[in-house]
Amino acid sequence: MLAEVVDAYRRTKKPRDILWNRFVARPIAAALLVPLARTRVTPNQVTFATLVVFVAGAAMLALCPTRGPLVGAVAILELSYVLDCVDGQLARWKGMSSPVGAHLDFLMDEIKAFVLVAAVALRLWRVARGDH
Repeated sequence: MLAEVVDAYRRTKKPRDILWNRFVARPIAAALLVPLARTRVTPNQVTFATLVVFVAGAAMLALCPTRGPLVGAVAILELSYVLDCVDGQLARWKGMSSPVGAHLDFLMDEIKAFVLVAAVALRLWRVARGDH
């Protein structure tokens, strides 16, 4: 299986990428890509899943009163980011890259940015009120 993951990473990597993606996010994404590529799951379905996972992490960030769950929230947000890498890798792997998919990915990224700002604002508001 490791050889499959390495091959999937090699075949689906972007020629120019940031270091975090190259050495952390995309290798993990390749490990998720290998079993996912054998299914009927589409890249756009993965794109929508990134939003669901991200909202769950943002809700934890905003609503959990102690610092411990914050680590979990950050892990969930990072999982969403890895899934965001998976959608593009899956599209390249299955030959399903499209302008619509790229726009959908961009839209989900923008929505996640707003959700994150709202979650941080809510957390800061709760802290200022003494709810934490």
